[in-house]
Parts: sequence; C-alpha cells; structure tokens
Amino acid sequence: MKNLKKMFLSLGLILAMGGGLCAADPKDKKKKLNFDDDIASLLREKCGNCHNADKKSSGLIVTNFTKLMEGGSGGIAVKPGDPDASPLYTTVAHKAEPFMPPKSPKLPDEYANTLQRWILEGALENSGSKAVAMKPKADISLGKVSRGRPEGPPPMPEATAKLPLDPVKKYARANAITALASSPWAPLVAVAGNKQVLLYNSDTGELLGVLPFPEGVPQVLKFSRNGSLLLAGGGRGSALGRVVVWNVRTGERIIQVGEETDSVLAADISPDQTLIALGSPSKMVRIYSTKDGKLLSQIKKHTDWITSLEFSPDGVLLATGDRSGGLFVWEAFTAREYYGLRGHTAMITDISWRPDSNMVASSSEDGTIRLWEMENGGQVKSWGHGAPALSVRYGMDGQIVSAGRDRTVKLWDGNGALKKAFPAMPDLALKSVLSHDSARALGGDWSGVVEVWTVADGKKVGELSSNPELLADRATKIASTVKTAEGAAVASKNKVAGVTQRITAIATQIAAVKKLQADPSPILKPAQAAQATAQAKVNEAKALVAQSVTARRSAEMIAAELAGLATRMAALKPADAPGQQVAADAQKRATELSQKAQADLAAAKKREADTTPALAQAEKNLVAANAGITAAQQQVQQLPKRVTDLAAAEKAIQAELVTAQNELKQIEAEILNLKAQLQRSQAALASNSTSPKK
Repeated sequence: MKNLKKMFLSLGLILAMGGGLCAADPKDKKKKLNFDDDIASLLREKCGNCHNADKKSSGLIVTNFTKLMEGGSGGIAVKPGDPDASPLYTTVAHKAEPFMPPKSPKLPDEYANTLQRWILEGALENSGSKAVAMKPKADISLGKVSRGRPEGPPPMPEATAKLPLDPVKKYARANAITALASSPWAPLVAVAGNKQVLLYNSDTGELLGVLPFPEGVPQVLKFSRNGSLLLAGGGRGSALGRVVVWNVRTGERIIQVGEETDSVLAADISPDQTLIALGSPSKMVRIYSTKDGKLLSQIKKHTDWITSLEFSPDGVLLATGDRSGGLFVWEAFTAREYYGLRGHTAMITDISWRPDSNMVASSSEDGTIRLWEMENGGQVKSWGHGAPALSVRYGMDGQIVSAGRDRTVKLWDGNGALKKAFPAMPDLALKSVLSHDSARALGGDWSGVVEVWTVADGKKVGELSSNPELLADRATKIASTVKTAEGAAVASKNKVAGVTQRITAIATQIAAVKKLQADPSPILKPAQAAQATAQAKVNEAKALVAQSVTARRSAEMIAAELAGLATRMAALKPADAPGQQVAADAQKRATELSQKAQADLAAAKKREADTTPALAQAEKNLVAANAGITAAQQQVQQLPKRVTDLAAAEKAIQAELVTAQNELKQIEAEILNLKAQLQRSQAALASNSTSPKK
C-alpha cells in the first residue's frame, strides 16, 4: 500500500483523483448528462403524471425539453449551471416549497443528485449539445487591490445564512485531504471532502457549514485576499474540471468557470477579484473574467500538468508550477512571461506568496522549499523539508509552514530556519496551513485526518473531519460531551474552592505570625514563666538541702558529745554505794541520750539524702527552662523569615488558584460553546427533513 501511495503521489494522481476511491460508477465519468438520455425517463416516471402536455399542472411540462426550459406559471424551472436557482431541483430535493412530488415521500437522493448534476453541467438537451456558460450571480470585482486587514468584522458564515450542517453524504471512510485553506482574517478553515467543502471554526473546531461540490473532489481551496470569498477547484478525473466561488458569509455559489475535460488541480482568484486562473492536466493555464465568466487568456508555456498556481497579494503577478518542476511567473493581466524560475527537479507541489508580494515560496517532490525574490527573479534561499515536500504556505505574519512525505508538518521562520516540527501524523502529510493569527497550525494527511496544533507549544488541540458524522449523530455526541464537561466543571469548581480555602488558611497564618512579630510575648512569656518556676524550685530544693546538711552536722556533734559523755560515765567508779548508783543512773541516761542522738543523726542523714536528688532534678528542670528561653528567642528571631516563607507559599497557591480559575473558565466557555453548537444542531435538525441517509 505504501508503494502504491508513493506511485500515486509521484505521478500527481492524488491531485487528479483525490476522492476517486469514493467516486461514482465508471459510467458516471464517461460523458455529461443530457435530457434525452438521462433525464427524460426520470421526469416522465416521477413527474409526468402532473406535468405533461395534457395536464400542465402550474403550466409546466417536464416531458419535453423545450417546454421544460420555457418554465411554467411560476417562472423558469431550470437555470443551466445553477441548481440552487432551478425550482425543478430545489423542490425535488426539498430545499424549497412546494415539495415535489406533492403529498408523497421525498424521492431518493439519487434522483435529486442526478437533476443537480445535469443542471450543473449546463442542462444539455442531447449528446451533441454544448453547455452555455453560467454567468456570475453578482459582480464580485473590487475595483482595486486592498492591502491589509479589511474594515469591519472579518467574514464568517452568518447564522441567518443557515448553511447546511449535514454532510452531503456520510462515507464509509474519509478521502485523503486534497485541499486545505485558512481565511486570512477570521478563525475559519475550509477542508476538502468528497463532493463537499467543510467550513470549520479553527478556534473551536465547530463545523459551521457544508458547501456542496457535486462536480467531484476539490483539489484546491483558496480564500480571497480579503477573506470574503472561497474558491474551490476540482472535478472528476478524465471527465470534468471546474472552479467554483462561494460567498463566505452566505454560502451562496456566485460564480463557476472552466469546462476542463479533467479535474482542475490548481486555481486562484486575483486580489481585486476580477480574474480567476486555473490549471489542469491539459498543461494550459486559463484565465477567466469574474464579470462575465469569459476566457480572457491561455498560457501554453508548460510542458506538463499544471499542479499549482497563485496570484501575488498585490495582484500584479501570477506564479505557476507543473509536474516536471517547471516554475514561471507571469504578468497577471497580460499573461506575458515575467520570470522563469529554474532550480526544482521534480513536481511543483505548492506555491505561496509572502504577504508583501516581494517573495514567493515553492515546494517540490525533490524535497526542497525555495524562496524567490521578485526584483531579479533569483533564488535567495533553499532548504530541505526532510522528505519530498507536498505543501508550503506563508502565514500572515511571514512564517512558513510545510508538509511532507515524512508525515510531518513543520514551521519555519521567514529565512527557512526550523522553529518547530509538530508530532508526526498517521499518514503522509499532504497539506498544511496556519490560522489567521498564526496561533495554530493545521495539517491534513492521506488518511483524511486534519490535525490542529498550538504553535506556542506544539501540542495537538483537535481534529477536523473531511467526512463528518451526520448531524443527528453529532448532536448526540455533543450532548454527551456537554454532560462530561459539566462534570469536569463541578470538579474544577471544587478544586478552586479547595485552593481558595488553602489561601485563606495561609493568610490566617501570616496574620498570626505578623502579630507575634509586633508582640512576641505569647512566645516568650510561657518560657520565661517556666524558667522562673524552675528557678524557684531550685532555690527551694537548695534551701531544703542546706537545712538537711545543717541538721545532719548538728546531730553529728550532739551524737559525738553524748557518746563521749557515755564513755566517761562508764569510766566513773564511785566507792560508796550511793555514788555507784548515781554513776549507774548517769551512765544509763548518757547511753539513752547517745542512742537518741544517733537516731536523730540517722534521720538527718536520711533527710539530706532525700533532698539532694530533688535539687538535682530541679537544677535539670532549670537547664531545660533556660533552653526553652533560648528556643523562644530563636523562634522570635525567625518570625521575619517565617513571614517571607509563608508569603512565598501564598503566592504559589495564588498562582495555582489563577490556573484553576482559568481551567474553570475554559471548561465553562467550552460548555457554553458546546451548548450553542447543540442548540444550532437541534435547530438544524428540526428544520431539516432531508438529512442524508447513511
């Protein structure tokens, strides 16, 4: 499969066929539809009962080509080239009342699609008829080239326009992204799909409208320089090539040019909106007038398929490139050759002018991106994308974005220095653009994915589909997403509340610490009181110890004296009996007093032994109290740093709060956006009775 892709891309067939994998049957491509062969039988079967030569309901006959083209009592029925102005198509497709057939179910889509295609191809009578070119519905020329941002709000699809939100058809799978364009002034992106162009809001990813392109697959999309018009060029390979222009605000198809026999591969509208240039496998560059759709000039210089072209922003020049690497610059209004730019050796895949018109960029299958100055037509810069480069686009700020076979979209500064390579895409990166403000980059790949990244950080923020789901399915998904987002909003609110509580708590701490700074007594007084108490206990214990020591010493002296007295008394030996009795009594008394003194001495020693540990403990407590004083003093000294630390923590939490609040705001904004999308989808469903069938 990869080799097959490479062959297709090398030959440029992806540009010519694009959505061919989802195209109609081969018979559909062989010729243009005509009334005699393809339409008459359909109208006779479905409409002939009421609109025939005999009945002529509303004065309209559909069974005869001449009569059909004359119309009926309500006016014309068919306007060649413009299905939306042809009641025959709009009433059958239920796009306008009265719906046909009356009081009957809507006819299958293929009937309306066949009528639409027949009218688009010019409402031919038979195989020998020639289509009459459709004249523009309005003169879109500006009269002059307007440089810079236009006045007023940037062009966006208007709500009153009620562009279809349902795809032309939901296909089994998406086509390769054959074309991608970004409005220069509005958050609007156009994505090519099979038989349709999808308009998305590049900021929100919301599908804003679907522009039918029944000609086939768009191979090129371009917004006008003022953003008011969208051009699409494409068709069906080997069958039809055409360029169509819509009004961006209303979605009205206002002009179509070109009747190529193969798909248009390159196209652009001049900045003054007077010219449309297109190129195809015919090797011819054709330039048409937007005033009347007439062919003004043809350029025959190229020797291979025209694969890319673009008018300069000032409208003076037109650059064109081909499949063989030919690259030329022409005078836009005379089609005279201005420069031949030589350097590329393979197919020119894209051309993009710098906003000031002084430089043009080109990308090629040879892998290079080249910058050419317009003073002398010389190459001023060349660098490699890293693989064959399939797309190059200037942003409005002069930055350059490219896409290539390496599956990567890359952002460069104006001198070709790489600024960012976005994450690789699922398949070959075919197209790339920058949003109007260059805040987002978009890339489309072979698998039909359009990825969206933020330029600031390179993160993927969304995807756009070239094959969106039906409106009813999208509405169901949006409703589910709203419910999920509302749950996320509740969680985000709780997070904000939690962070707010933390800020309140830390603010309370800061106030308390500052109060202590002003009056540290709540810290110092308890320590001082503890120190005083401990000192008092020490003093008390010392006094008790001193008393005990004194008592012990006194007891020791008394005991010693009494012991000596008892000894002396025992030594007395009176001669007479009375004296002996007195001596014995004295000795007995002295002994008793000595024993009592010894008991008192023992008690005094015990008291001393008991009071000494209490003093040691009291002194230990005093040391601890003194340490408490030191700690309290240190705590007071640390108060300024504590305030600083708390203030830093408060600042960090406040930043966290801002982040949480921003997240909440984003979620709430997303919910509002989703609800608005859901409301629009439901309103569209309510008014849309012809949603395409799966």
